[in-house]
Amino acid sequence: MRHLKKRFKNKTLQGQPSLKEIERAEFGYAVRQSVQTLYLGF
Repeated sequence: MRHLKKRFKNKTLQGQPSLKEIERAEFGYAVRQSVQTLYLGF
């Protein structure tokens, strides 16, 4: 049981960077959308 918990903990730690990457991708998408609306506005 303890060993499994340790493995799961490591998995969650490894998952952190991917979460950050997703957040960055979402932020980049939002910026692109706002830029698009700016160009459409002008």
